[in-house]
Amino acid sequence: MTKTSEQVTWGLARGTGAAGTGNWKAWGKDFAPIYEAAKVWKKSLNGIKKPWLCWNLDDDWCILQQKLVLKAGWTPIVGNDTNIKTPTILQGSHYINFNEKLQLPTMWMHFPLEFSFLFCDKLAFWHSDLLCSEKDMAKYSSIFTNLKQGELAAVKHTHGYWGLKDKHKNHYGELIGCTTKEASKNQFENGCGWWRKINEHPNFNPLNHNNKEYYYEHGIGIWVWEKKFSGKVIKITVNEKDGHASAQSNNNPEMLSKSEELKEYSDLKKITKALSIEHLLPK
Repeated sequence: MTKTSEQVTWGLARGTGAAGTGNWKAWGKDFAPIYEAAKVWKKSLNGIKKPWLCWNLDDDWCILQQKLVLKAGWTPIVGNDTNIKTPTILQGSHYINFNEKLQLPTMWMHFPLEFSFLFCDKLAFWHSDLLCSEKDMAKYSSIFTNLKQGELAAVKHTHGYWGLKDKHKNHYGELIGCTTKEASKNQFENGCGWWRKINEHPNFNPLNHNNKEYYYEHGIGIWVWEKKFSGKVIKITVNEKDGHASAQSNNNPEMLSKSEELKEYSDLKKITKALSIEHLLPK
């Protein structure tokens, strides 16, 4: 596992860097490096009761996310992809270099999220390109705080084409949510968590699924966990129209990286005004 160039691109994530995006086919069966890295993550989180993962793909976005998480009474745990070299860490936030030991070409939030059972009892999380109103943050904070061990809170996505739903592509997304140690552990043991291509998971037993080939996307495993293994998922909803950058840029050309897309296609002044959080922007 070697470092690559500073520029992290979609091409890298889809090619040689796919293992760091959370992809069982790309990673393989060797958990040992992840288990070793997770020991460091766990030690770093010692004493933090309410960690909320904020994955930095753009510093301006991540600063706002940290402010919102702090106001909601949680501790922002800042991780970052390799395109961000010196992320800004606010007072009260906590930084973990999740890739320090693994040295993957690129790393997405899905990577540590899949293995949260190894380093914390409860972990809230959200997409790098999502902002919420303070009212909604208070609502999520309450749901996440009251989440019991073995439960998960997440957003359900239903796929459709020209208005026609495709149940085979339904999944729970990592847009915003909170997982618990026991839920994460049970998902891993049954081969159905957050990573892509769950059919390639070393713990995936085809006999439990009638040899079904599942859709490749992240979060399909969470939907399978709920349906096949009686997983407890608390469904939450999000104001994507006003706060989710990807929902506002679907018709724009794809950039070299998600970070570039955030810079090019999202207007933080407009988004924060719509959510009544413009006071959190730097003066």
